[in-house]
Formats: sequence, C-alpha cells, structure tokens
Amino acid sequence: MIKIIYFYFIVINLITLFLFYIDKKRSIKNSWRISENNLLSFALLGGILGALVGQKLFHHKTQKF
Repeated sequence: MIKIIYFYFIVINLITLFLFYIDKKRSIKNSWRISENNLLSFALLGGILGALVGQKLFHHKTQKF
C-alpha cells in the first residue's frame, strides 16, 4: 500500500511539472494556455513539489504578483 502512495505522489508531481513546462512554452509562443485552475488543481492533488520546481525552473508565473 505504501508503494502505491509513493508511486502516486511521484507521478502526480511529474505530471504537474510537465504541465508547468507546457504552459510556459505555450506562453512564449503566445498560444493556447493551460488554465491556472488546472495547474493549481494538480498542485492541490499532491503535485505541490512539481509545481514549486516548475515555477523556479521555468520562471513560471513568478513575474506578476
């Protein structure tokens, strides 16, 4: 059971990190973006570490207050 929980948190954090990456690339191309509600939902589902790493690594949503 513990392995399943670890696996879930690893996967949800990787997905969240990937979503932040995709959204940043789309913002540079001025293309359709992933909604902030979706990004925050994945963070609240357990992907908070992926979201924080994504913000730092990609400078995502760090310029505006």
